[in-house]
Amino acid sequence: MRYFLVAGEASGDLHASNLIKSIRKIDSHAQFAFMGGDLMEKASGQKTVVHYNTVAYMGVMPVLLHLKEINQAGAYVQREIKRFNPDVVIPVDYAGFNFKYILPFVHDKLNIPIYYYISPKLWAWKRWRVKSLVKYVDKLLCIMPFEQEFYRNYDLDVEYVGNPCVDAIESYKDNRMEDEQLFQMKPYIALLSGSRKEEVRRNLPYMLRAANSYPDYNCVIAGAPGLTIDDYLPYLNEYPDTKIVFGKTYNILEQSTAALVTSGTATLETALIGTPQVVCYKMSGLKLFNWGFKNFFPIKYFSLVNLITNNKVVEELLSADLTDKALMQELGAILPGGNKREQVIEGYKKLCNILGTSDTSDRAAHVIIDSLVTVESKPQ
Repeated sequence: MRYFLVAGEASGDLHASNLIKSIRKIDSHAQFAFMGGDLMEKASGQKTVVHYNTVAYMGVMPVLLHLKEINQAGAYVQREIKRFNPDVVIPVDYAGFNFKYILPFVHDKLNIPIYYYISPKLWAWKRWRVKSLVKYVDKLLCIMPFEQEFYRNYDLDVEYVGNPCVDAIESYKDNRMEDEQLFQMKPYIALLSGSRKEEVRRNLPYMLRAANSYPDYNCVIAGAPGLTIDDYLPYLNEYPDTKIVFGKTYNILEQSTAALVTSGTATLETALIGTPQVVCYKMSGLKLFNWGFKNFFPIKYFSLVNLITNNKVVEELLSADLTDKALMQELGAILPGGNKREQVIEGYKKLCNILGTSDTSDRAAHVIIDSLVTVESKPQ
């Protein structure tokens, strides 16, 4: 069969590349075309029709300034889908691009099945966009257990296939060097301050002040992919002993006593590694943002750990709640001897049970291929 995948960022490139490998295990004659990145190229042996870097703009102003380029990329991907004439189109997360350029075009103009892998987080915001999924998507493959029930309420054909983070952590544990020690001397506190420069600017100073208020610990920054050491150095003038390590995030977390983590996938990865954490996210607007989150967002928590368990496993400090005093206090509570450390570790066990085992991409591949075969075999 012929598969066209659409991924628009580094995480989508990773997850889509694993899906390509899994599809190939089942369908030895599979042919691929895609918008994506280097990992998808390596997995498929094909060149991407559009590299995701072409459309990698975040925020209102950057998108507006590059709208012509994004529109051109969207139109080109549409032409390539039509030319390739796939048996299925598989959008991978990246709702902004896929909802505008892929779903209506593929459904209305080409009448090709759409199997959406890694469902967009519409349960958190923009719930009105669910109607587009209902209208255009034939099958939705989700990676958060609670998403299955949420989307079924809208009569969507949805299936939970596991979480790729579980696969990534299992792979790390299976392949790490047992004697690899990043740190000597004092124990460490890990700082994961986000994947974007703006997140680093808003969160890292608080993390540094909190971690350095505990003199028995050193701190280490897990450098984010896409950032460089120069993105971190301006914040380290007062903390010359702080380490910055790139490409070793899982090692850093496993060998650290505790972690301060900016909200996102990193909170889930930290929990699966087993390192107690405090989740923090500084936004502009401070108290106004907190008020808006409490009154207008349909979710109680903003960290994936708490959302998946539907319980306050880890402390969340959002915007106005993120102060030096609060972060120092919550960090102390998860260090050895702190009153919340064991509670967090027990919560992580519940999280692991909910998420289940690994092999997410294999399960997703089976669902896609089995469903397509079933549809093709039905009498017309």
